[in-house]
Amino acid sequence: MKFLIFLIIWIFTLFVQAKTTIIARYSKVSNIFSTMDQVSNWWPGFTESEYQSYWKVRFGLSDEDQKLFNTYEKLRWRYYNDPDQTEKDPLKNRNGFFAMLGSIESDPLASIFYSSNTFDEAMERVNNLVSKEDFKFLKDFYKHFESNYSKIIKETEVFEVTSKNVNKIISNNEINNFYDKVRAYYNVKDDINYEVLFVWWPPQKKTLATPSGKYLLMYYNPELHKDFTEQDVVFHEVVHTISMRQPLEQKQKFTKLFLDNCSVGAKIKKTVILEEPLAVSIGQILFMEKFFPTKLNYSDSLYNNPWISSFGRIITPLVRSDFEKNKSMDEKTILSFSKLCSELVGSARIVL
Repeated sequence: MKFLIFLIIWIFTLFVQAKTTIIARYSKVSNIFSTMDQVSNWWPGFTESEYQSYWKVRFGLSDEDQKLFNTYEKLRWRYYNDPDQTEKDPLKNRNGFFAMLGSIESDPLASIFYSSNTFDEAMERVNNLVSKEDFKFLKDFYKHFESNYSKIIKETEVFEVTSKNVNKIISNNEINNFYDKVRAYYNVKDDINYEVLFVWWPPQKKTLATPSGKYLLMYYNPELHKDFTEQDVVFHEVVHTISMRQPLEQKQKFTKLFLDNCSVGAKIKKTVILEEPLAVSIGQILFMEKFFPTKLNYSDSLYNNPWISSFGRIITPLVRSDFEKNKSMDEKTILSFSKLCSELVGSARIVL
């Protein structure tokens, strides 16, 4: 009898355990952190300058404000650490030219705010991460700017509805099954749990999506972008989340094999070579073909980088064939990609 119960539980677990789960969520505390993190402009290039520009116009920026931002910058660097960012050579980086594993745990301060339900809960957890002096500073920092950022956070409440609408779209067993196939394609055994967080973005036409560990931040303006239409952006980023969890040995082996046959490593940024084109092929083309075919426009650029958009299209027939056969990416796949890469580089030389 005990054996029968065990067998039933085991079979049930096999069928109900989701390997890939994606949910969208509105979080007030995430919006507070993200907004002030961006307004501080502590890491130009990582933070967006539009935030501070907008803040200056709407609220002004005093000398005291700027001093607080300067101190905040130093604090952020004390607790941010991603050693994978240091090595730029894909043949020396442990991740090769694929998404970097270190980014999952590189920003513990941000992760606390993104995973907390309330601001008070987040601050309690922050107290266990930072020094007493830094904790006091953060309390004073948020208190100082509260009267202004609270006006912005009030505007973000529309994202509650946006998140619910997104969950209706993505809470689909077929979509989860598709990303289980992506996981298998990359030879990833880990479960993938991914959260999409909608955060405030200054009023402008463009939007932004930035991954942060297990979170995808969708930077939307509450007035201009409350109607979500960017399924391809979400699933493009999910592919990166899966890719970063590839076995490190596989990342290094595939990188060397590819670059031995298409020497573009010194010419373009490492993740541009194949990581981003694969995300275009899988997370945009194949995904949209299967689930939202009417929204896929092949005449449009698929990425704001000609190499990524073009190479993503070129490798798609090979990727599609592998998916249809439930085949994982292997040395033969990478060799085929590298030959196509070499042909594309050769074509560019003829034209130029």
